[in-house]
Amino acid sequence: MSTVFLTRLKAPFAFPSPYQIHLMTGDIAGEQVSRRKCLHRFDDAGINTEMWLQTEAPPNLDKSPWKAETHALDLSGINAGQQMGFRVRLSPSVCVKGRRQDMVGYVKQTLPPHMQSCSAARPEAVKQWFAKRADSLGFTVNDFEIEGHRWQKIDKPGAAKPIEFNELDVAGIMTVTDTAKLINAVKNGIGRERAFGCGMMFLYVVTAA
Repeated sequence: MSTVFLTRLKAPFAFPSPYQIHLMTGDIAGEQVSRRKCLHRFDDAGINTEMWLQTEAPPNLDKSPWKAETHALDLSGINAGQQMGFRVRLSPSVCVKGRRQDMVGYVKQTLPPHMQSCSAARPEAVKQWFAKRADSLGFTVNDFEIEGHRWQKIDKPGAAKPIEFNELDVAGIMTVTDTAKLINAVKNGIGRERAFGCGMMFLYVVTAA
């Protein structure tokens, strides 16, 4: 199937922690939806919160306090060679000598001394991350910009230490190289920390000027 369900939820209150949001998305999605295929993106703007939820079946919103709109999105119209706009929240990482590392920190160490700053490392890390995965994701990135960045520190009840990861909001233009692979990437999310709001892709049709 090439259809996903995209739900926009809004509410005039904030949840106390990203971990509670993580648990809540599974409850909203319902038992008919695989938790691994329930993607979300949460944005907190003071007392007004907004969350996007992507599921493989319509979510269960009967008892939800959120104001919600759900739309079925058919991805079958995407074609190889097509240019599309995209937005995604990423947590780029790299495996070095068998250990997972934050990719921004890793790239920072590889830059010349006069360029070893996070502001210089972030775009280079994103560029390398996408380039390495271009074949498996079914698209190449033509151009992009980083809209936001933050270091997440999530307390998990009962855990000895918090979950920590880098989070980058990226927007850009892609060229589709393999339709089936791109659809799979959209449906399953990309990158790590998908359980905590990363990896969900928004696609836009690019119109000629």
